[in-house]
Amino acid sequence: MCILTSCIVIAYDYPDITDREKEVLGSIDLALTCVLFVEIAFRLAVYRKEFIKSGANIMDAVIALLNIVELVLCASTNTSITNNPNPVYQLLRGSKFARVLRLYFQTSFFKY
Repeated sequence: MCILTSCIVIAYDYPDITDREKEVLGSIDLALTCVLFVEIAFRLAVYRKEFIKSGANIMDAVIALLNIVELVLCASTNTSITNNPNPVYQLLRGSKFARVLRLYFQTSFFKY
């Protein structure tokens, strides 16, 4: 559920967005990033050595680390997470869509 919600938040972001909408989207994005980070931490604690044997776990961990890098960059430059014109930030935000691909390949929900 967090995967799809995160993608909807990213997709909702557009150039003429109001300041209030930026604030709400930023808060939702931050909350989802925290949930993802906690999820990865729990999986790592539970599965330990088995964690690295799954490509999906590694992919999620890389995406979580990229999200943390995004948050640190935004905090250090005092910029918004949403609607940032810098291509580096856009690339980091776009990495979240990779989780949808993981969801697609791992579940039978999308298969006929």
